[in-house]
Amino acid sequence: MSKRVKATPYQCPVADDLFAAGQELERLYPRIYCDVSRRISMTMTSPQLVRRALTTVLEATFRTGVTWAKVVSMVAIAAAFAEECVVQGHPNFVEDIVMCVGHFVAMNLTDWLAAQGGWDAFPTAKEPDIVKIPDGSLMLFTVVMVITGSLVVLLGLRVLSDTST
Repeated sequence: MSKRVKATPYQCPVADDLFAAGQELERLYPRIYCDVSRRISMTMTSPQLVRRALTTVLEATFRTGVTWAKVVSMVAIAAAFAEECVVQGHPNFVEDIVMCVGHFVAMNLTDWLAAQGGWDAFPTAKEPDIVKIPDGSLMLFTVVMVITGSLVVLLGLRVLSDTST
């Protein structure tokens, strides 16, 4: 989401607020949502590897619980993955990213979303604290990204060795 692209978000009441919160998150923490593949030491070489890496990052993000800020972060992370796939010459992987996030939400966030009152309960742009990351969480997020990167590299090597035998 760091590059300006003309996009027509899905027409639902929360889309504009979610998009605005994502832009604010990127503005406040620009280094987190760029060069994701470099941070996790991978190249977007296959849709399977991208889905595994994204799922691993999302699992780490939500490991300690769900908040609206993490939901916004999930969208920003997915956008960063999509942008890097396109830059690395794989625009066809973007649909896999969308499907991966949809599956992750369906499998991991639906109970929490329902308990909050659904997507309609998403805080509006008038509630700026939604995208604030508490002190210390930024360092934790960086450590999680490095560990995730190591796991993705090991997983990628394992997949490559399995396919070459």
